[in-house]
Amino acid sequence: MVQVWWAGLDHTPDLMDDTERARHATLRREADRRRLAVGSALLRVVAGAALGREPRSVELDRSCATCDKKHGKPRIVDGDDLQASVSHSGERVGVALARGAAVGLDVEEVARGRDYAALGRSVLNGSEHAGDPETFIAYWTCKEAVLKATGEGLRVPLTSVTIADPVDRPRLVSWTGRPHMPGTVALYRLDPGPGHLAALAILDPTPRTIQQSDATPLLAAF
Repeated sequence: MVQVWWAGLDHTPDLMDDTERARHATLRREADRRRLAVGSALLRVVAGAALGREPRSVELDRSCATCDKKHGKPRIVDGDDLQASVSHSGERVGVALARGAAVGLDVEEVARGRDYAALGRSVLNGSEHAGDPETFIAYWTCKEAVLKATGEGLRVPLTSVTIADPVDRPRLVSWTGRPHMPGTVALYRLDPGPGHLAALAILDPTPRTIQQSDATPLLAAF
């Protein structure tokens, strides 16, 4: 089973470590600061519950694989086989937890008036077509979820990843230069709440149950 926890920005407990505080201080917009704080707290709370630890004792390693900056995919130190992914956009923050397989979570706000045609040139390739914002964001979230699961993020061009049926039954069709990848990734659509779309990628093709929960009561305790 994979657990996905969703939270809003109403309550922002401070469970950040020094690395996260340093990043928090560089953010200009209050909404960005709140999303970072909620994501940090939510990951520690749910990981702590899964590991039987106090949230503040959960140590995260955000080392990047290609540089010395602490902006990589979060790894739970001494977390056994517990894998995690964090995403936030608009009014939603999400954390995915799984055991035994890497996961990637991506949520995006459906923002009216945004220039999705311009964004499409850096997201979609010649075999993919989106006639409306929701379909475009469905593609976008699937691709980012896959790249977050592998830990590569936006170091890989989104156009190199091809997704089929992103709205209903998403699947990875191809990855330029990596013919083995489609058989190793499972994709799932999620329900993050009104005005947002989300996708989950698991580096394990075995079907898994996805459990989505409201994390508001958990965060309210801090």
